[in-house]
Amino acid sequence: MVKSTENFKLIENKMKNMNRNLVKITILFALFLLFVPASAFAQDEICAVYFTGVGCPHCAVSDPIVLGELTVDYENLIVIEYEIYQQQVNGQFMFNYNSMYGSGLGVPLLIFGENDFKVGDHPILDNIKVSLTSKSGGNPCPLVDGSKTDFKDLDISSLPGLPKIWTNGRILMKISEGDVPSDFLSSLLISDSLSDSIGEAAERGIKIENITATPVPLSGSQIGFEYALEINDAWVLQCRECPEIGSEPDESKPSEQKGYIIPTGDSTTLAAALSIFVIFIALFAVLAKKKGGQK
Repeated sequence: MVKSTENFKLIENKMKNMNRNLVKITILFALFLLFVPASAFAQDEICAVYFTGVGCPHCAVSDPIVLGELTVDYENLIVIEYEIYQQQVNGQFMFNYNSMYGSGLGVPLLIFGENDFKVGDHPILDNIKVSLTSKSGGNPCPLVDGSKTDFKDLDISSLPGLPKIWTNGRILMKISEGDVPSDFLSSLLISDSLSDSIGEAAERGIKIENITATPVPLSGSQIGFEYALEINDAWVLQCRECPEIGSEPDESKPSEQKGYIIPTGDSTTLAAALSIFVIFIALFAVLAKKKGGQK
């Protein structure tokens, strides 16, 4: 009986030590999250150019995936879209890209770079996730003149034609020529705090206006948004959930037309943090097991 009591006390002491160590680990983990900036987990942008045409049957298969799903699922993916059927001014750039990259003249067409492109719905959809995984370290934007540049260095305002830029549940659309600082346009697309970016507009002499969001046509479908801004009468930003823009969502739209949900931008940080926490717990369990074995 005495021996059983001693064993019980020994187990109780071990549990108390484990609890104390767990508290210490939790505190260290909290401090880690407090002092490590979210940018430490940020991924470099994967940039691609996508040619499509509203009315193209093969584009109707790939458009919703490339533009509507993957730019949400892969929050560091940026797709510069050129629609060539309704916006014929964009058609000439397909010839330019073909001259520089040998990418062909068919749609849908997805270009990551020289000798790195896919033409057709099935070739694109069958290979794109493998391509994105292989480019997890980032991919510069392939430009019409054959050069490539990281998105953070891209002069968005100088992009030719009428491009649409999709990323992270937002879309930036060029509607006319106009002088808008490229860094401001970039911040509207990728900033975690739209309110800060918008707040800089007046100081920089940039005209912004709340407008009614309109569905963006795809081939065979459309993607709707709730909030929209017009910038210097030259660009339009639309997004699913960015009430800091200040406009009221159009509740008359059916919910299925309102596109997709914008990620908060914290999912990468949270995933990394949870992974580190699991590692802490695993190490603690191993150490506790060794310590118990020594006794």
